[in-house]
Amino acid sequence: MPGRDTGPDALTDATGTRADVEALVARSRDGGIAVRLDWTGPDLDARPARVRRAVDRLVREALTNVHRYATAAHVTVTVVHDEAEVRITVRNGAPPRPPAAGEAGTGRGLTGLRERVELLGGSFDAAALPSGGFRVAATVPTEPAEPTEPADHELPGAAGAAERRPGDGRADPLGPAEAHGAPGADDPSDRGGRPDVRERRTADVLTLAFGLAGLSVLMVLGVAFVYATRPHQSGPPPLPRVGMTYEQVAGLGVLDNAAVRAAATGHEPPRPAGTAGCIYPFNGATESHPGGLTVARYCFDAAHRLTSIDRFTVPSVRDATPWESP
Repeated sequence: MPGRDTGPDALTDATGTRADVEALVARSRDGGIAVRLDWTGPDLDARPARVRRAVDRLVREALTNVHRYATAAHVTVTVVHDEAEVRITVRNGAPPRPPAAGEAGTGRGLTGLRERVELLGGSFDAAALPSGGFRVAATVPTEPAEPTEPADHELPGAAGAAERRPGDGRADPLGPAEAHGAPGADDPSDRGGRPDVRERRTADVLTLAFGLAGLSVLMVLGVAFVYATRPHQSGPPPLPRVGMTYEQVAGLGVLDNAAVRAAATGHEPPRPAGTAGCIYPFNGATESHPGGLTVARYCFDAAHRLTSIDRFTVPSVRDATPWESP
């Protein structure tokens, strides 16, 4: 199985020759992987160290993923080296089974490989294949521009961190993205350790916080505006008036009361001509006084229009003489 980037297998300025790549392929075969190497062109030993390290890292990462997620798949490692560029392709067949729910990585391994290649002025591509396998391909110029960041061995823990699980010190192959299309595992280049990454994330957090605060203020102002512009009723509710419909009168809370109707029975004045029905509400100016009770009567015509409001006094039940003497 491909080794770590620490100890005797660490990436150095001498890493990345054809012999190194052949050793990675042989180690994968020893681990049970059916892998074939197709190399076209001369060795890379005369190329800059950072070009050879990029080639070695890409082959190493891809084979590590095959070991972890597609051990039964056939793998082809292709390296084409000419005067202008080095083209590397690692392609594997479909894994014997799809990854379990908890096996998917974070996708940062591919990001780290892409950054490594693009820093050299090259191109990178990784994608699942229709057959179910996966393909990782990169093109690296043989004479890249001057590096914009320190070499791998100058970054503390940069190479090995992507291949080890936190806390156990064991080799940690990348996630299933590089083997069959799921997100890959952690890579130090995407962990937010660089100042520019931390600054961008801090700016994003501040922008989100200010946006949420502004939205909250707008919501409060909107609620206050709606409440301020809503018509408010002041003073006592309006009283029924002649011409209202029965529904309008009932909407004001003026409803028939059985006790008031019973008290008015036999004591009320004649109903107006054309009356279809009357109600005797308790809250229709009912007043109690010694010897009597003043009630109101609301009469409606056949069209349910209020035609008259009459008030009259009926005997008070409480003041009436008992029907049975002691």
